[in-house]
Amino acid sequence: MKKKLFFIIVLLVVCAANYSVAENHYIRAGASGDGSGSDWFNASPSIPSTLIRGDTYYVADGQYGGYVFNDGASGSTYIYIKKATVADHGTESGWYSSYGDGEATFTSWRFTTGYYDVNGQVGYGISGYGFAVRQAGSGDLKCIDIRAGNDYNAHHISIAYVDVEQTGEDQSGQRTDNFYIIGSSGNYVTDVIISHCYIHDTNRTHMACYWSHDVTIEYCVFARRHHIDSIHGCSIAINYSTLEADWIIRYCTFFDVQGTGCIEPKDSVQAGFEIYGNMFFYTNRGRYYYTNGVICDTGGDRTSNVKVFNNTFVETDAGIRVSGTGNEVYNNIWYDCSDVWFVSETDPIVHDYNWFYSSGSHSEANIEYGTSNPFHDLANKDFRLVSEIIGIPLNSTYSRDIDGYIRGQDGIWDKGAFEYNGAGYGVLPPQNLRIVSQ
Repeated sequence: MKKKLFFIIVLLVVCAANYSVAENHYIRAGASGDGSGSDWFNASPSIPSTLIRGDTYYVADGQYGGYVFNDGASGSTYIYIKKATVADHGTESGWYSSYGDGEATFTSWRFTTGYYDVNGQVGYGISGYGFAVRQAGSGDLKCIDIRAGNDYNAHHISIAYVDVEQTGEDQSGQRTDNFYIIGSSGNYVTDVIISHCYIHDTNRTHMACYWSHDVTIEYCVFARRHHIDSIHGCSIAINYSTLEADWIIRYCTFFDVQGTGCIEPKDSVQAGFEIYGNMFFYTNRGRYYYTNGVICDTGGDRTSNVKVFNNTFVETDAGIRVSGTGNEVYNNIWYDCSDVWFVSETDPIVHDYNWFYSSGSHSEANIEYGTSNPFHDLANKDFRLVSEIIGIPLNSTYSRDIDGYIRGQDGIWDKGAFEYNGAGYGVLPPQNLRIVSQ
């Protein structure tokens, strides 16, 4: 009995030695306490260079410069970086609400290791984000750089509620990207989620992605990429992502994006892209014609299993070009898009149940041509439907619309990014509605 009790005590001691309770740390620009990060008065004036796995770091309003996330792994244990808000800021000790009612601004972030969850906590449309990454220099700058290859191994990165602003869309002497996600042929960037971000004002790409897979981009706003002849550009460029790319781009808004295309899985043989529930449109800049297509690869590419479902296109003046097998385009709305095509260098793209208004003539078994504007408020870019536009039900993966409504609950699965919700428009405000004035 004594021997058994002894071993139990030893086991408890060993477990206690290996068990640690996750802690909160506090960062506040200009803090004048002891800098320990133990509370808001003694907050660290910047994010520490070494972070503790499993812990949470709250960041107050202020200017913080650049930061590199490069902490060693501890299994699959995350590090959590949160923007402090009035609703969520950890300890009350030393806290003032003015620490959490604005933004924490950085010039750049770089991730070279994995398991980070960075959350600005607040933000909507084109304003009010908790975190901001804003480049202000010159040259080929990146706002958020996620790297794998050589000595880098970034993976399992989650970034949410961040205003990601480049230096401007018309700077021809630079090649700027808001996100630069780059691995290598032997070390891919994987398991990345970017959600609820405002990504804007670049002269090359909003996202330049190489050797990456298992990436989800959702509920983001992409704005203002101007066409410059000397710089190839688009909104999202995806290269070398393998035949199991597992890329998902859903519930996003793309406006005033110019280039050879908007979303481009290109320059290689790839497969596995789901693009659904998104909006593509222009504001006060007039029309723009994409060279290769609004969703496209480039000559000689083989991009397979691309699913383009339930998107809304307004004045994009281009179609879908992807060359490979298993490519499908269903339930989309094309409004006032003067030149829409479905082009493949290999197997034909399967397209059906699409809706067109002033967008050319097409051949589909279940095509629908509209006779009027179907939107709630076209002038203010409110693309919710004023009545049903009946599509074909798809599987449960695609059963939510851009505002979170479940499709088909009234017996009708509608086309476009928004499911028709009837009288509910006056009750539940649109979660992803973008009123754009720029």
